[in-house]
Amino acid sequence: MQKKNISSVELVAIMNELKFLTNAKVSQIYQPDPKELILQLHVPRKGKQLLRIFPGMFLNLTNKKESTLRPSGMSLQLR
Repeated sequence: MQKKNISSVELVAIMNELKFLTNAKVSQIYQPDPKELILQLHVPRKGKQLLRIFPGMFLNLTNKKESTLRPSGMSLQLR
């Protein structure tokens, strides 16, 4: 069964883990799948970081950039 809410303990853990992204700037946005979004972030003194987001399910940092040949309308609008 899928959870619908996130607890405050889980939220604090996520915030602590992603704290190094505080001053990051979005340099590129990819949407390889309608249910997936990848933000390419530039973090000062750390370089490029990829944040992969599956809305409503999970997010993670990754090294792989899976882009499509034609960007989706949403990713073009966000760019």
